[in-house]
Amino acid sequence: MFVLKKAMVGIVGVILLLGVGVVIFYYLFVWSNTNFSMYLVENEVNGNVGDLEIIGIKSAGNFGSILGVKNKGTVSHKISSVKINNITCGVGNSKIVGNVNNLEIDCDVSKFENYDVEIFTDKGIYSGVATVWDESEKELVLPFRGKFDFGNICLNSTRVYGMNYTNNSHAEVAGSDKYYYSLCVAHNNFVLGTDCFGNYIRLFYLAGETNSPIYFDNTSVAPEPYEGYYDWKDVCLSSNMGDFTILYQKDRPLRKEGYFICLGSYIRDDFNGGVIGGCSMYDDKIWVALG
Repeated sequence: MFVLKKAMVGIVGVILLLGVGVVIFYYLFVWSNTNFSMYLVENEVNGNVGDLEIIGIKSAGNFGSILGVKNKGTVSHKISSVKINNITCGVGNSKIVGNVNNLEIDCDVSKFENYDVEIFTDKGIYSGVATVWDESEKELVLPFRGKFDFGNICLNSTRVYGMNYTNNSHAEVAGSDKYYYSLCVAHNNFVLGTDCFGNYIRLFYLAGETNSPIYFDNTSVAPEPYEGYYDWKDVCLSSNMGDFTILYQKDRPLRKEGYFICLGSYIRDDFNGGVIGGCSMYDDKIWVALG
């Protein structure tokens, strides 16, 4: 009888210990999940979780956008989809330059300055706020507008020139299709083109149809390495109506001179040839008004 009681006490003790262990494990589980979630939230806000960094986002016309993502680590990521303000976007073409991946996504961003972005990869979900590098909403509703789009075809607009990237770039004439970034312009009331006669302006010169630096003065260039090296092409913008004004300067001209839009920024070098980029790349910019 004494042995039986002692055994019963032992069993009860084990059960109690197991119960206490389960309760402790449960509270530890809840505590760790809560605190780890808080850690993730706090560090995601500070950009410390994961090794993908959201660089920025820009509109690429009415049907898509380009999202710049930087890989800060050494692990490759397979990106399956992207959410912009809780809207799921498909991922199309991409171009990797260094450790920055420019993703073409089928969501348009043109209404706000900042967007909440979630990137879904095989290594996890990375979130952050992307700032739009593009013309403001007020400029987007103007009759005359320009955008830098991904691709060598401009939808519902006119391709003025192509670039091999959005900064430190060579350029090509509108009719070439070697480069996959384009300056696209449109006007609600006028018909735009790239003719270099009639009602037009010349933006700059190219030494050939594609893969050329830009020149603003082609009379003071370096000597030809061989005869026929320079095959000069004009990059022009034309319109069936209206009056063009073009200015090369850092800041947007005053409204009293017309409402100007930026059609590129550049580093000038008329001897060796300069480089061109999107409007946020360099201080000196090409400003054009069409009234």
